[in-house]
Amino acid sequence: MPRSVRILVILAAFVAGAFALTAGLMMLAPADRVRPSSIGGPFEMVDQDGKTVTDADFRGKPFL
Repeated sequence: MPRSVRILVILAAFVAGAFALTAGLMMLAPADRVRPSSIGGPFEMVDQDGKTVTDADFRGKPFL
């Protein structure tokens, strides 16, 4: 086997092993790294007419 082919095979095996190790570590990562979203939830604000509006005013209605 030529030397260049041998080096290429060793390099490919190293890259494949590094990829497999990284993928395995990512799959074993604890789920506590995922944080809940910081958007949404209860709110209170003043609309353009000066009236106080809360999230309860929109219950059952679609809103963004």
